[in-house]
Amino acid sequence: MSRAAGRVDEPETLAHACAHGGVGMATLAPASAPPIAVCAHAGTRRGSAARRAPRRVAATRASGRVADASVASDARPSPRGALPRCVGTVTRTDSRGRRYEFYVVGTVHTPGCASAEEVREVIERVRPDAVVLELDQERLDITVARSMVATSAEYGADLLAGAVAAERLGALVVLGDAKARSLPDLARAKMLTSPADLADLPRLWRSLRYLGRALGASADAFAAKPDADAPRFVRFAEALAADPGKLVPLRGPAAMAALALIASAREGVAAAHGVAATPSQAVSPLATLATLASSVAVGLAPSPADAVATALTALVAGRATEVLLEARDEVLAASAARAAAVAAATDRGALRRVAHAFDADADATAAATASARADADAESSRRFGSASVTLPCFTLRRPLRAGETRRLNLFEPRWLAMIDAVAEARGGDPRGAEIACGLAVNRRYVSRAWLRDVDAKDAEARREDASYGDDLSARDDETLSPSCRSADLVVEPFVRVAKIVDVREGTRAVTGARRLEVFLQGGEETRRAERFEAHPAGYLRATLAENESDSETTKQTPDGKKEARDTSAAAAAAEIVVGPRGPPANSAASRASRPVRVVCVVGLAHCNGVLSRLADANVEAYR
Repeated sequence: MSRAAGRVDEPETLAHACAHGGVGMATLAPASAPPIAVCAHAGTRRGSAARRAPRRVAATRASGRVADASVASDARPSPRGALPRCVGTVTRTDSRGRRYEFYVVGTVHTPGCASAEEVREVIERVRPDAVVLELDQERLDITVARSMVATSAEYGADLLAGAVAAERLGALVVLGDAKARSLPDLARAKMLTSPADLADLPRLWRSLRYLGRALGASADAFAAKPDADAPRFVRFAEALAADPGKLVPLRGPAAMAALALIASAREGVAAAHGVAATPSQAVSPLATLATLASSVAVGLAPSPADAVATALTALVAGRATEVLLEARDEVLAASAARAAAVAAATDRGALRRVAHAFDADADATAAATASARADADAESSRRFGSASVTLPCFTLRRPLRAGETRRLNLFEPRWLAMIDAVAEARGGDPRGAEIACGLAVNRRYVSRAWLRDVDAKDAEARREDASYGDDLSARDDETLSPSCRSADLVVEPFVRVAKIVDVREGTRAVTGARRLEVFLQGGEETRRAERFEAHPAGYLRATLAENESDSETTKQTPDGKKEARDTSAAAAAAEIVVGPRGPPANSAASRASRPVRVVCVVGLAHCNGVLSRLADANVEAYR
């Protein structure tokens, strides 16, 4: 990793937050790994700005969730054998003996098929720990924004169904695809290469062969060694027969190909008769079919122009396969393996899931900051002073190394508010202030208004069960601005304490909005975060343990006091977590031994390629 000051890192940057409307947050609490509930939303009570933190209850309430030890304390039934034809499966086991079950759902993104219902059915049956979607953040925002105004199913209904089902279940949502903006550059890099690469016939053959396998010509060709955990590939003929609606996207290309074939045949017939194929001199359909059949049977020698066109078509098809299929299959499979590793680490307590709300509107953020300042002037100096154990926190995409200087490009209102708060606490100059820098290994942002609509679908069922403790009534009357966003993060529990070495004011080129360049220098000290909490302005703060031994033997109560931590195995076994979204879950100690389940929602053409890569994936390498 470069240590140069010119490197840019945008913590939790949401480049399209304002472009696509609503952006805010609510706490998600999956059965497998309840998140740390933190809240921040301008103009709302703390209790209604995010979901309530999962409550601790007596172990007897979860007795129905404890299964036989032979199935790793997992009461979820195995869904294999009852899944749609478009679902492939593969299982991996790591060196610790923990199983990872992957369910890859091959879908069609266009309306008119059963893909959305199949995705919903698979997630409800499997009850996964994580759901990987063939989306990036920008496409998720577009899909969600479109769904909030649509009156019928639209393009991407299958991916939206996966997001909805995952949110209701509380499963981790992983945006697993490459960024759409990067694909044109990758395609140009593949096409505009050296002449020697263009003439690489073995490479072209491998790409075309991969295309044939991906499209179902030979699903078994992907198979690795045959054993009990060998992947079960999707057979396209069976999937299409079970749902003919999946053929809808092929109608247009098939019709165009048929018209082109007929036109070519007409020209051939006209040439054979020495006339031009014009409407006034039409050739009979019978003669057209006869010439077409003759061309297929005899194989007329192509002209040099036809040969060149065919070669270029094959070359484009091969390179497109590398970009749109092979490269993306690799990205999707890596995302699925990473999702499994993240879910397992969250179960063990090695990672923390943090959910909070924020507003992407500058005025709303300023109002929240002013309200917080009025309520906690004394607290601000304690939090941001040199003797403080609570620091404002960046959750970065890349770890900050000791001695490294990192340039952050900040333009979201919450990050600007954070730097302004630090500067105010230091008399107007933020340089020299300490900042906690953590690593976010997964992040998901959605409109908070959309998330509330998702919750409303099953709100009555959860109201009837008081054990979930979700105060829906307080949230239902809440007025959410279109810019309110919901963030769901998975973060490392250790942070590096960095110092601000320079801050430069500026403006954004297009909008003229305020922008800050903040230069951080990583310190030698790494501290364990006792907890993460959200400031009303929308940024996170980390409360740090005084030292490692202190963090292991004491815990901090909500009122800031410390008390002894019971580290006995009996205490861990007796403590369970109740989340607001589903049945009571077992403790982290018992969850850590059960199988990790991941559902991947990808296009049908990606299904078998992803499965083949997951069959050889080393999940432990993604820890």
